[in-house]
Amino acid sequence: MIRGKLGDGKQIRFWLDTWLCDEPIKNKFPNLFALEKNKRVVVADRIRKVGAARVLLWEWRRSNVTTEEIQEKQSLEVLLQGVSIEDRYDSWEWSDGRTDGFSVAAVKNWMRGSFANSTRFGFKWCKWVPLKCNIFMWRAFLDRLPTKTALLRRSIQVDNQFCVWCECKEETVEHLFTGCGISAGVWHGISRWCRIRDIFAFHVKDLVDMHEVSGVSGNKKMVLHGVIIIACWRLWRARNDTVFSRKEPNVVEIIADIKILGFLWYNNRFKHGVVDWDRWCNFDVM
Repeated sequence: MIRGKLGDGKQIRFWLDTWLCDEPIKNKFPNLFALEKNKRVVVADRIRKVGAARVLLWEWRRSNVTTEEIQEKQSLEVLLQGVSIEDRYDSWEWSDGRTDGFSVAAVKNWMRGSFANSTRFGFKWCKWVPLKCNIFMWRAFLDRLPTKTALLRRSIQVDNQFCVWCECKEETVEHLFTGCGISAGVWHGISRWCRIRDIFAFHVKDLVDMHEVSGVSGNKKMVLHGVIIIACWRLWRARNDTVFSRKEPNVVEIIADIKILGFLWYNNRFKHGVVDWDRWCNFDVM
C-alpha cells in the first residue's frame, strides 16, 4: 500500500519496491529477477537519462535464452517506455485508491480487510502443539520452506529440482506434502487412525482446513488439526533425513512417530487432554 513516486531514482529499488506496477517488479517478472546480478539495485542504475534520451542498462548473469525470459524482458521494456527520470528526490505515497490522501482510519480499515479476506492470514494455530510445529506449518502455508524449487527461486544451486523421494516431480511444498507417494501413504494411515474418510489434498491449505471438512466435531476436530500439523512437521524431518543422512523414508515409522509425539504433547500441553495410550490409539479423545 506504500508506493514509490519516481524522481531521480536513487532511493527506490528497481526490483524490490512497488513503484511501476501494483506490486514489486520481481513478482511480475520472476525469471528476469532470477537473472539479475544485483537484486537490490536502484532505479537510477537501470534507467539513465542521457540528454533527452532514456537508456536502459541491464546486468544479467547470462543472456536471455528461454522463451519466458525473452517475453518477460519485452513486456518489462514496454512498461518502462513511459518512465522518465526527474531532477528531484524520490518520494513515497499511500496508495489505496483514495483521492483525499492518507489517514490512520484508512490504514486500520485496510488491515482489517486484509486479515479477513486474504488467505495469507488463514492459518489457525493449534494450542496443544509446540510452537516450533505451529511456526513450521505457518511457513509451509506461506510456501516459505527451503524446498528445492524455493532454493532455485533464490538462485541457490541444487543438484536437481526433483523430489528426494520419488524423483519424478519437482520438489514443491504441494508435492512434498500432498502429491508424493510417501505423503499419500502417511495420510492414508492418519485417516484410518482418526477414523475419517481418506485424506485427499492438493495444496497445503487443504491440509490446514482438513479438520473443518472431515466430519469430526468437538474435541476431535481440535485434535485432528494438531495431528495434521505434527504429520507435516514429521514429513519434513523425514525429507531432511533423506537429504542429509541418505535415510530412506518408512511410512510405518513416520505414522508411529506421529502417534507417539501427539500422545506426549497432547497429554502434557493440553489441560483437558489427559488420555491413556489405548484410547489415543483408538482416537478416543472425547
